[in-house]
Amino acid sequence: MKSIGAVVLILILSGCSFLQKYNNKDDFKKLQLEKKWARSTLNEDYLGYRAHHRMSPIVTKDFIIQGNAVDGLVAYDRQTVHKMWRLNIKNGVEAGGVIYKDNLYFGASDSYFYCVNYFTGQIQWSFPILSEGLGRPFVRDGVVYFVSGNNVGYALDAGSGRQLWLHNRKDSSALSIRGGSQPNVYQDKVFMAFSDGYLVALNRTTGQVIWERLLNHNRRFNDIDSQPVIYKGKIYLTGFDSALYAIDPNTGNTLWRYDEGGFSRPYVDDETVIYATTNSSVVALERDSGKKKWEYKLKQGLATSPVEYKGMIIFGQSEGALKVVSKREGKELVEFNPIRGVSAEPVVKDFNDRLGNLYIMTREANLIALDLNWKKVSEKWHWEE
Repeated sequence: MKSIGAVVLILILSGCSFLQKYNNKDDFKKLQLEKKWARSTLNEDYLGYRAHHRMSPIVTKDFIIQGNAVDGLVAYDRQTVHKMWRLNIKNGVEAGGVIYKDNLYFGASDSYFYCVNYFTGQIQWSFPILSEGLGRPFVRDGVVYFVSGNNVGYALDAGSGRQLWLHNRKDSSALSIRGGSQPNVYQDKVFMAFSDGYLVALNRTTGQVIWERLLNHNRRFNDIDSQPVIYKGKIYLTGFDSALYAIDPNTGNTLWRYDEGGFSRPYVDDETVIYATTNSSVVALERDSGKKKWEYKLKQGLATSPVEYKGMIIFGQSEGALKVVSKREGKELVEFNPIRGVSAEPVVKDFNDRLGNLYIMTREANLIALDLNWKKVSEKWHWEE
């Protein structure tokens, strides 16, 4: 009877959408996405136009901090999911933030850039940027770098908010994609990308231009909203209407390109570059050559920036489910459908404490904690236990 039950279980599970591991006749494991909890991040019901909730959750061992594009930021205790503090900000926080020492840095849609104590939510200082804060900041060695929504790159002292320098660009384009690039630092340079299609290398100390390259031109949208990802001495980034580029950070010269546009930062490792395209797909390329390895086509909408976890690639769909695919082949392994889609980059934090290791922000401003793990499947039916 026991062996018959095992065979039946094999036949049943072979038709399901999760991936299985079969170690021996008494041990099945399947990859599961289990919802642990969900919280609305809105302070009150919102019946206005559909906002663009694209801030990725900020997860530490003790806190989860999430912003929405309506009314501000909220922090939860990661252990109990109780609300610890809320910071109300008109029109919310869209681009995302970073933690440096005890503070959270972010640009908001009320035309200010903020430094907030992330334990208490108390504002340490604010800086007027005369535009929406649409790009995630980057902090290094006590300096916070960011690009505002009106195409100005800033360097501020992280402790006081004092302006160290700025780089102002004039974008003559009448059309622009809503978003902004996160800067990155390499050696003595800070790299900033702008909606006029330029990637610019600036001196970290003075803001002086070292080189600039027009990457995205003669297109409808010139925007570069991707963060320049720096890996083993090369820059990888995408232009919305053009391509993914591999660039020499010392000269700005293009080493290779893959001619399909993107809008978010790629994932890069020793062998592979993986990114979400503006043509409703996720593409994996050889890191050294740009040759395509695999492509996962979405039925509709756009994918978020992909993240890696234990040989798997995780991304959300703006008009669909959270997807988990194999990094080697792009084969779908498991999915979780939050009904209204995901437009913020997922976050994986594994503290090995059964509280969930995957966090997503949905298009309805709901923060969801999931557990992604291989779990053993009992071969016994419930009436046999």
